[in-house]
Amino acid sequence: MCRKFLRPAGLLALALALLWGGVPFDAPARASSGPPVDNGQDAYIKNEVNLKLLNAADLDAVAQQFNLQLIEQFGKRPIFRMRVMDGTDAQAKAAALAADTTRVQFAEPNFTSGAPEGSGVSWSVGVSWSVGVSWSVGGEAQYGSQWAQNILRLAEAHKVTKGAGVIVAVLDTGVDRRHPALAGRLLRGHDFVDDDDDPSEEFPPGATTVEEARHLGPYGHGTHVAGLVALAAPEAKIMPLRVLDSQGVGNNWVLLEALRYALDPDGDPSTDDGAHVINMSLASVHKSGILRQIIGEACGDKGIESEDPTPVAPPAHPAVVAVAAGNQSSTLSMYP
Repeated sequence: MCRKFLRPAGLLALALALLWGGVPFDAPARASSGPPVDNGQDAYIKNEVNLKLLNAADLDAVAQQFNLQLIEQFGKRPIFRMRVMDGTDAQAKAAALAADTTRVQFAEPNFTSGAPEGSGVSWSVGVSWSVGVSWSVGGEAQYGSQWAQNILRLAEAHKVTKGAGVIVAVLDTGVDRRHPALAGRLLRGHDFVDDDDDPSEEFPPGATTVEEARHLGPYGHGTHVAGLVALAAPEAKIMPLRVLDSQGVGNNWVLLEALRYALDPDGDPSTDDGAHVINMSLASVHKSGILRQIIGEACGDKGIESEDPTPVAPPAHPAVVAVAAGNQSSTLSMYP
């Protein structure tokens, strides 16, 4: 089933979800093979490569020749997450694999990426939003009367649609299912960090209270984004997908798995249960051939390209709508 990343009724949800920015996407999530390597701009998991073969039957031969071990396969596609067994740097190993053009279509380190804005609690200031069962600034009334509603002309938009029938997947730090603003709006979702069906947010290491969690990491960001979706599209359903760990970090493979789930949660293309809108408050300066293809297929275009010499993925993809952060003065917001 082909799904588009945006539908008119869901555009408002994405606009609000990105209005106050995203979180870092710059270190490995789920069981990784080791700490990331900092290459001066982005990082990658030092002994992992993501590999797409022209023919899955070549996997054993390629793995043996290049000293690789299979970690997992991307569904039934010839896309594999591989562990480098001989100590070779992942970037060098990917380059060697890519040179085997008779068998390899894509080979790249399992990249992580830099934050599109800062960290800490800067994203939550002034948006009347937090986590748990209480409101950060003011209360429910203030949450429902934020200044952004007037700028986005939500009252007018809601006369046309409130998002009924639309599913918005939020790929982020998870959500707090207890929050009153999300009551009745959440679908089941999945946690791709811990690989379970509970996409709840978790405290970062060393935190014992909500305030500590918000200062030590991005705790609450996924809940914050989901709340903005609910504000912009109050009749839409939200599919929470946790792709960033308690320190706000993830990797390309986890993102690929979450995208696949968002498009077809039950794995049956004949059922209409996939997301109409996919929100990702994360970015990378690295081009990923595999990620590019998956996004392209989701949007019905297998050949999407960007002419921007310094692209940031995924917003650089022509099939994706990128929304920058603004403030009450209608100027760009700057994050520390």
